[in-house]
Amino acid sequence: MIYITLGVVVSLLLYIWLGSPLGTSDRVGITTAISTVALAIYTSIYAWHTRKMANEMREQAQATREQLKVIQEQAEATKKQAEASMKMAEEMKLQRLAARPFVIPDIDIYFSHSSHIEKMKELAESEFPIILTNVGTAAAIELELSLKAPDDDNYAYTRLPLLLPGAEWKSTLTYVWDYDDEKHPIFNMPPHEGFYELKVTFKSAVSQTTTQLSEVTLPFDLQWSKQGYWWNIKRHNLKQNILEINQSD
Repeated sequence: MIYITLGVVVSLLLYIWLGSPLGTSDRVGITTAISTVALAIYTSIYAWHTRKMANEMREQAQATREQLKVIQEQAEATKKQAEASMKMAEEMKLQRLAARPFVIPDIDIYFSHSSHIEKMKELAESEFPIILTNVGTAAAIELELSLKAPDDDNYAYTRLPLLLPGAEWKSTLTYVWDYDDEKHPIFNMPPHEGFYELKVTFKSAVSQTTTQLSEVTLPFDLQWSKQGYWWNIKRHNLKQNILEINQSD
């Protein structure tokens, strides 16, 4: 618009001074009037453009502030959840018997990790990044890990033969929510909001007269933050159950 206005003004001025039969005084007067009008038009266009850019920058700044607020709230919640989990793990570790495994299941998403964004994108497609940590003093064997989703009788399931004391194992559990007409699973669907249970069962590698089948469950709530692929995870207290199984001769 500015360039068009300038083009019209220049054309008029060239006509007045080169092609018009008017006298010099008339040309000067008309030139002054045209210049004044052109300046007013240019000033108005520039003010409108500046105001438009300011509004766009203000909207962008507001969106950035809202995104930062979501990230900060999630960081605080994750920090508190991590501290509570660590405290509970230490308490359970002090209570357990010597030479005994104790495996803690968890969703492997923490704000401080460099892979936080990538894992959030995986979670947005129902690919749950999980981590098992053996904080006990003996190896765990025959580990079975399952994920129970809200209002669903199906499980995401995997196995692990061995987890040494102090070791970690990371993997991904893909939850299938629906199937097509040919009964093929449909992947990359967003997870459902609600209450989940991540459960691991395992045995001790230490030979005993009885076999202990330990079960540790991490309950957690999953809610969408209403911002892109960001999900809020609220971990609850770990639940432990131990079943004594007599070994046959």
